[in-house]
Amino acid sequence: MNANFKIFPVLLACLIAITSVDTTNAQTSSFESLQAACIEGNQTACTDAGIRMTDGDGIPKDEVRGAQLFGTACIRNDARACMLWGYALEHGRGTTMNLPEARKAYEGGCTGGNALGCNNLGVMYHAGKGGPRDEALAKSFYSKACEMDLGLGCRNLGVLHADAVTLPQSRALAVVLFDKACRLDDMDGCNKQAWHAEQGLGGPRDIEKARKLYAKACNSQYALACENGKLLAAKHPVSAQATQSAALADLADASAKANTAPTTTSPAPKPDDAARMKDPDYLHAMGGNAYILRDYVKAREYYNKACLAGKGASCGNAGLLYHDALGGEKDFAKSFPLFKKACDAKDGFFCRYVGDAYAKGEGTKKNAKTAQKFYKTACDLGDQFGCAFADKKK
Repeated sequence: MNANFKIFPVLLACLIAITSVDTTNAQTSSFESLQAACIEGNQTACTDAGIRMTDGDGIPKDEVRGAQLFGTACIRNDARACMLWGYALEHGRGTTMNLPEARKAYEGGCTGGNALGCNNLGVMYHAGKGGPRDEALAKSFYSKACEMDLGLGCRNLGVLHADAVTLPQSRALAVVLFDKACRLDDMDGCNKQAWHAEQGLGGPRDIEKARKLYAKACNSQYALACENGKLLAAKHPVSAQATQSAALADLADASAKANTAPTTTSPAPKPDDAARMKDPDYLHAMGGNAYILRDYVKAREYYNKACLAGKGASCGNAGLLYHDALGGEKDFAKSFPLFKKACDAKDGFFCRYVGDAYAKGEGTKKNAKTAQKFYKTACDLGDQFGCAFADKKK
């Protein structure tokens, strides 16, 4: 996930990842032996069998049966299975969507020591999914994930500290957490740490540090960091003789808004502020603000405008709102082309959603082969769920 706001696994981020099958077990055990071990009560075997079914790894793909196996293993206290069962319940993958039950499943995963379960439960409380929004509980679960060295959990905890609504804000602590996330190879953590260094938030302004952090994330194929690095170079050229570009400086300021957390509650734009209302980064940030305030109708409006202005992540976020009936009726005919635009903009998270659309026939005809193509693209772009769902057969 990236610094562009992605609702649900968003900047809260949206961001959820998946554990893979234990590679040794997958290489040495046939699917039949996994099933037999599962029947005998081996919860790890149930979980691994569920992943292979969900993935279609060497066997016919069956998300329904895969989800059932996750549920079975979760009941038997397999923490990894509880995290996967929570994801299935949260997104309606192989089972009926049930957000309150997803919270319970993630809690089981977290209690059992699964860092992603803790992170995802934090996301649920942070976004108010499946129950009341509770920043204190979100902080608690993000903290557990971060303590287990999950970079995503550290980054989400930093986001919460930076832009908390009901808890005290601390940009200084946010920077410390973004630094840890970055050291744990969470590239959005590097991007956020860079932006804070560039702006002088949470510590001294340090342009060279920002430049290096943007470069680190960019070199890891994190597109937004590449964009931010270019904007920084335009405002602060390495060459002392180069002049600043006023136009790019304005754009960088707008981009900065997109790099703040989604919980930012900046005031609504003035109706006559025509210039800003044409700026895709500004529109994207306002869409994130509207979403956090649960004004999903307004969020749709901002994201659609930003999408038309060329912001790929906004296309994907608008698609999620249509896909999940937020701000209006569920509309797969609208969500699918929006996911496709975001994928075309090299956003792996939304390439996975395109794969899901082809797999389920949501807004397009079912096509398992094409679904695999987009899961592979998502994986190549760094989306771990895309890797898990991609066909591993050679």
